[in-house]
Amino acid sequence: MSAQTYSVTGMTCASCVRHVEKALQTAAGVSAASVNLATATASVEGTASFEALAARVEDAGYGLVHMESERPGGEDLGPARRRMLFALGLTAPMLAMMIPGLNLHLPGWLQLLLATPVVFGAGLGFFRRGLRQARHGQASMDTLIALGSGVAWAFAVGEWWRGVHHLSFETAAALVAFLLTGKYLEARAKSKATDALKALLDLAPPTALRLQPDGSALEVPVAELHPGDRVRVLPGQVIPADGRVRAGQAEVDESMLTGEPLPVAKGPGDALVAGTVVYGSALEMEIQAVGADTQLARMAAMVAQAQGSKAPAQDLADRISAVFVPAILLLAAATFLAWGWLGGSWAQAWRPAVTLLVIACPCALGLATPVAVMVGIGSAARKGVLVR
Repeated sequence: MSAQTYSVTGMTCASCVRHVEKALQTAAGVSAASVNLATATASVEGTASFEALAARVEDAGYGLVHMESERPGGEDLGPARRRMLFALGLTAPMLAMMIPGLNLHLPGWLQLLLATPVVFGAGLGFFRRGLRQARHGQASMDTLIALGSGVAWAFAVGEWWRGVHHLSFETAAALVAFLLTGKYLEARAKSKATDALKALLDLAPPTALRLQPDGSALEVPVAELHPGDRVRVLPGQVIPADGRVRAGQAEVDESMLTGEPLPVAKGPGDALVAGTVVYGSALEMEIQAVGADTQLARMAAMVAQAQGSKAPAQDLADRISAVFVPAILLLAAATFLAWGWLGGSWAQAWRPAVTLLVIACPCALGLATPVAVMVGIGSAARKGVLVR
């Protein structure tokens, strides 16, 4: 029985995690499946083919793809930063109207021009994902955000059309702007958490001096090394792969492996580990393990696996979120009807309903535990403590 890890696309909250997990767990040949929101990965045990798993996940409204690389790739924060700054820049003038003493008032048409690109431009992703999930009979955080900001914008337009003086465009725009800010901060935290893992893998050098049959040394990419190759490592260079000393004596700094600051004497027959540094004199070594089979790569894989592990508290949060969003939608509808009937003002009934949608977004519920685990393990790795 094999275990495979895949990348999952389209997830934004704990409700998405439950939908993807359910799709994978009900696929034929799957014995266990676990999905992590912070790392956007799915670990699947069983005999099911990738094509069958991808089809089930796509039927649920998400995407399943092979991991592009064993090396962690930090998320490109540029687009998220630009969306955040764009939304905050257009929202700030409307929020400034609420500051006492400024006596600032923007005309309704200007508020409409400021709020519309924020809600339907910068926040377009919320609406796209919400509609896609609705087509599959699902609801998530995006559903709440799209409904909350969309309804607030629509009622503000209605108020402006009726000539109401105090409009609510800032409500819709601020909701999107603040959530985009949270999304950016979340992405930055996850990116920093992978920096330690990337730094661990970057200990291995990009090239090595492979010995030729005539005794000369040819510089080649480390990816072209194979078990049995002989490599010369000069003083100050990093050992490119796991192996054993064939000739020479030197001291090797193994602090990245053991934490010990003093170098270790190495001679013929002694083991060498990729990522450690040679001092004193050159060594000739025979390669025994390369790439993912090296101890350095296995250490990085253990850190990545620990970052993607699911704590019991996270599993509980995911189960709660599965029913949380539908319950909030029902409560918001009931709130709107109750305020309309009992309060006698349908024009004002939307405010408490939208407020309920906004404050109930289960972002922290699904992300608090996995992001904390991810950042904590990354911080430990930077200090030389590896968690498996």
